Amino acid sequence: MSYEGERASGAQAGRKLADPVFCRAKPAIWPNTVYCLVHEPDKCKNVRYFNEVPYCTHPKREAIIARTKASKDDLSGHSH
Repeated sequence: MSYEGERASGAQAGRKLADPVFCRAKPAIWPNTVYCLVHEPDKCKNVRYFNEVPYCTHPKREAIIARTKASKDDLSGHSH
């Protein structure tokens, strides 16, 4: 099944469900819209593109956002 706005990918059939442990995301400016911050999002079946920008559609994307923010807070909280 193809979604409008999704970038065509030859590897689409080989996409796998994202592993939320490795996923990174941040909220977009629209409600219920999440930017995917993963280096190679084409490998995930939960990515959708709009104007070449990857968006996350993972069912646990809010938890992914929280973990991404927490990991940034952990890194910025250290002073060496």
